[in-house]
Amino acid sequence: MKTTIKNILFATLFEVKKLFKNKVRTNLSLISFIALWSCSLFGQRYMENLDRGLIAMRTGNNSVLISWRITGIEYKQNATYNLYRGTTLIASNLNVSNYVDATNTNYTYRVAAIIDGTEQPLSPAKSLKELEYFTIPVRAVNGGYTTHNLNDASIGDLDGDGEYEIVIKRLSNDESPTSPHNHYLEAYELDGTFMWAIDLGPNLLHAVEVNFLVYDFDNDGKAEVATRTSDGMIDGVGNNIGDRDGDGQTNYRSSAAQNGPFWFRTQGPDYISIFNGETGAEMAWDYYIALDPIAHWGLPGQNLSQLGHRATKCMWAVAYLDGVNPSIVIGRGIYERTKLEAWHFSNGTLTKDWAWDSSPNGVATAYHGQGNHNLAVGDVDGDGRDEITYGGMAVDEYGNGLYSTTFGHGDAAHLADINPDITGLEYFSCQEHANGTTIPGISLRNAETGVIQWANWSSGDIGRCMAADVDKNYKGMEIWGSDGSGLRSCTGQLISTSIPQTAGNGDSYNFGIWWDGDVQREIVDRTVITKWNGSGTDRVATLYNIAPISSNNSTKSNPCLMADILGDWREEVIFRRSDNTGLIVFVSPYSTTQRMYTLMHDPNYRTAVAWQNNSYNQPPNLGFYFGGDMDTPPSPNIQLVNAGQPLNVSQRETKAINLYPNPSKGIFNVNLPVAINTVTSELYNINGALVSTQKHELYGRNFKLDITDKPTGMYFLKINLTEPVTLKIIKTD
Repeated sequence: MKTTIKNILFATLFEVKKLFKNKVRTNLSLISFIALWSCSLFGQRYMENLDRGLIAMRTGNNSVLISWRITGIEYKQNATYNLYRGTTLIASNLNVSNYVDATNTNYTYRVAAIIDGTEQPLSPAKSLKELEYFTIPVRAVNGGYTTHNLNDASIGDLDGDGEYEIVIKRLSNDESPTSPHNHYLEAYELDGTFMWAIDLGPNLLHAVEVNFLVYDFDNDGKAEVATRTSDGMIDGVGNNIGDRDGDGQTNYRSSAAQNGPFWFRTQGPDYISIFNGETGAEMAWDYYIALDPIAHWGLPGQNLSQLGHRATKCMWAVAYLDGVNPSIVIGRGIYERTKLEAWHFSNGTLTKDWAWDSSPNGVATAYHGQGNHNLAVGDVDGDGRDEITYGGMAVDEYGNGLYSTTFGHGDAAHLADINPDITGLEYFSCQEHANGTTIPGISLRNAETGVIQWANWSSGDIGRCMAADVDKNYKGMEIWGSDGSGLRSCTGQLISTSIPQTAGNGDSYNFGIWWDGDVQREIVDRTVITKWNGSGTDRVATLYNIAPISSNNSTKSNPCLMADILGDWREEVIFRRSDNTGLIVFVSPYSTTQRMYTLMHDPNYRTAVAWQNNSYNQPPNLGFYFGGDMDTPPSPNIQLVNAGQPLNVSQRETKAINLYPNPSKGIFNVNLPVAINTVTSELYNINGALVSTQKHELYGRNFKLDITDKPTGMYFLKINLTEPVTLKIIKTD
């Protein structure tokens, strides 16, 4: 695919040069055409317009580490940086985004980018933090901090000021049907300023399935919050949705069935709710994938306890399905039947783009029972658009099955460029029903095709696995799991019979983190950071000795969040205080010579941060290899939203038109950003002559363009929306 696109690129550049040479005059804007064509193949994804994210920390009596963001756009512009202590310039034309100031005095610091030799505006002054961590205090609930635990978190620019805010699950300690307490989502500024709380109501019982997304879905510069809700939810401004489905009932706790220590509701409605990031007010809603009939989520003969467990597996992810705009992907089911849906939120409205079913009409396909406890999203085929990898299967951007391994349900998994010597992304996973013959214990596969590159054919329930570049002596990521097969290179070469360890000398398969100054990842597990030394593990930071913290989710032992939220490209890790009175944000105290833009401007990483809180939390990965012996990191193909200023209609229409396949033998599917009844298209040849005009009746937002009767070659398709939009299309033999 990548080679084909490269060939098309060169062919198109040749045609563009020919147009200039022949001085062809057309009513089409060539510049607009080039911009639109590049979006149709490799769209510039909308990403957050972040501020400098500067942080200054005292790391010794005579040293202060100052760290700031390089944005993806500045990285592409080869920006350097001037650093000011107060009003005094102390370092100029820095190529990296951190600096150690040798001083025992506390100052404020400011940074300015230098682009094409011109200094840009200075960032706001930031005061010194005396420690390499800081606390985000949270409000009391029920007059204290004993009825609820802080749990998984996510991050987003909720108010459009360029700074991140945090959204945290506040989970009731008692999730039984008789509990007087509900679960909450709460939002805070990083200084602890309380923004809002959403009472999720009486019907979201099982805490692990409170999954949510924080993302700017409508490209207005402010993040929204999306989650599953039910009757009785109270939004952030106090609106109780009550009996939304009108069946005369708002509380379905009496239908809950117990499965082990957990309770699962077996009746009642579920909704998709979109909340305003600033206020917590519900902005839009629609029905979630239906729970009823509950029997079709399990096997014949299973009781309500088993069916409730299976039916409550509800996953969320952000995906750039059109290559430009973020969409919401939701799911229900992993063990047996699985359903996925794609939605987009624009102009205050939720719209369903497609629905996918592993077992249409109740008939199981090869995709039946392949789900994981998490979704992963990324561009696996190199066409600029995201696909959804869900355990043993993958679904493409149009809601079609891509492949199924038929390995069945598994737990942990990692989507990344694990082997940089093979084009594209890989997917490393472990399997719950490994049998040593047809289902491997752990395996590394091509994420586009599902073809296995390496596997260990162990048996049993292999519940954990990890992928990260931890060993500088081997190119690519190292892979290991709980099957006892040791630490392996990305090609399966045995490196060590030992694997990384954590606190208490326990095996570690949890989170990788870029923490110190090199490009190898360290390991985060059980509130400790460790580093692989080639044959064993060294402790880098004992976080629980620095501050009184606890990890989340029992044996998962994961942080509330791990992401690059401040400073340079190294990651911060956030744990809850053991007394649940706040969150502790730990920041790397190390300097680095590696130049890199903020990881949050890599779309694969940013969407992974959004889905990180799904059930079994997994660490985010970049969309390219970042590790030992790597190439220079590529510039991200992104555009920044205009913070605080909604995009105009014509911009939305231009960027959101999705046309596929392209090239085609003559039938093109066209997907518009808005639902309308009819639309007119005009087809022009390479010389700008009008070839045909067609009026299309639409089904929702889609129509088909048929030019099978036209000669092969390149054409310009003009679609008359609010403003005419022109796309390049290629007809092949």
